[in-house]
Amino acid sequence: MNMTREYPIIRFELDVQSEIVELIVNYMNNNDYDSILAKWDLRDKLLDVCADMQLKELQHKILYTLCERITPATALYVWKTLRSADHPSLEKAFDMALFHLRAMKSHPDFLNLSFEELKTLLENKRLHVYEETEAWELAKAWIDDNKLERTAHTKELCSLIRFQTNQEVMALISKERLLRHNGVSLKDAEVRWPRREPRNFLLAFNGWSTGALADVDVFSNYTNRFVRMDKLEDPEARIQPVAYATAEVFDGKIFLLGGGAADQFYSKVRIFDPSSLSWSSTVSMRIPRCYPCSAVLNGKLYVIGGFDGSQRTNSVEFYEPTFKVWKSASRMLERRSDAAAAVMNGFIYVFGGVSSGTVLDTVERYNPATNRWEFVGNMPHKASGLSAVSTGDEILVIGGSQDGLRLNKAHRFTKYHIFRPAGELNVARSNAGASYYNGKVYVAGGYNHIVGGVVDSVEVFENGQWKQCCQLTRAKSGLRLLTVENWPKPPKSLYHVPNSQ
Repeated sequence: MNMTREYPIIRFELDVQSEIVELIVNYMNNNDYDSILAKWDLRDKLLDVCADMQLKELQHKILYTLCERITPATALYVWKTLRSADHPSLEKAFDMALFHLRAMKSHPDFLNLSFEELKTLLENKRLHVYEETEAWELAKAWIDDNKLERTAHTKELCSLIRFQTNQEVMALISKERLLRHNGVSLKDAEVRWPRREPRNFLLAFNGWSTGALADVDVFSNYTNRFVRMDKLEDPEARIQPVAYATAEVFDGKIFLLGGGAADQFYSKVRIFDPSSLSWSSTVSMRIPRCYPCSAVLNGKLYVIGGFDGSQRTNSVEFYEPTFKVWKSASRMLERRSDAAAAVMNGFIYVFGGVSSGTVLDTVERYNPATNRWEFVGNMPHKASGLSAVSTGDEILVIGGSQDGLRLNKAHRFTKYHIFRPAGELNVARSNAGASYYNGKVYVAGGYNHIVGGVVDSVEVFENGQWKQCCQLTRAKSGLRLLTVENWPKPPKSLYHVPNSQ
């Protein structure tokens, strides 16, 4: 059939579905792309026909749509599809595949990779893994899916694992029967690669030492230590330092909310953009809030309770990013400041805090569907200045203060509203920073009554125990610890490994 002069004369073979023919003809004659979007499950067949018949304009449009709709679950599929077409969005899709690969080792798109495709992914320095053993687990899962044909690749795949010591290599060989049976030795997997570039970072903001601070410290699994980053400090905070604020990662940026210094109490909101390393402001909260807590749920940023300069409050407000306004939500059942909040199973939970001079042990839950709060239980002990970190299906509640004593207790709070012991901190602390980073919970800084001041200790919860990890760049409390995932262009100085390591 004859098309307009922009298109070649095309003869459709009989084995092409009539539905595919109709979609292509309607696009060529009427620029009808909506029908293609409505039948998006036919995209692979459409792409095959476009490639066979050299319909490059339609092919590129479908590929661009693929990239726009990319998700962690489709990242490998999109990368492979764009790779075969040498598409301009290939780099974006490849980077997303590298970031999410660790969670896809049982996915058909991963198990159906060719050896060369898997090798391309494993040898890349930006492959995102929490620990290098995860890179081997990916290779092993791929081999195990078809041992008859893939076992021969064992040595070469093992050589792509970026261990940093020969001891790590030997430990893996000793553990893995597959490696021993295929004759893998230290020579095959000896240390030859630099560390992979980190994709996730822990950032510690502001705090209190002998006064309020403007500090920004950064940690990654590349250096395993905190580094002071003056270039990331908020210029406004250098003039007016802030402590005892709350902070959240929201809409790809870090929102620092409220806080105070000396006799000042703030309603201001400062925003750090990791992609541009810049600070900006947005509309202030409705009231000043020092010692508030916060949470992100269903695309909204909630700020909860706090001290407004005259009293503890039970007021709650949330930020609407589309209109850049703050709106009120239902009030908590109790006034409280110095509490902790975390999200689990679609609810916001608030733990402890101080109300009218009384330290609380109550737990409240907010339901965004009904805009209502309810009591759901009591903690094993009263605590203010505690931390709460969601790990997905439970919340880790850490430390705090009771009757002037700092606590070293930690508990798991389950979806059944049961508290279970979760080890003891090496350093009792209140008003610390805490965050979930690369599958582990970290707690940093805080105040300790035994030393009579702030501490720089950083601990990590791993295998049911709290372990000393490193130190902040200085002792401080009232800081906020946040995880920035997939930081696009972090400062290169964060890749410097000290000589002592």
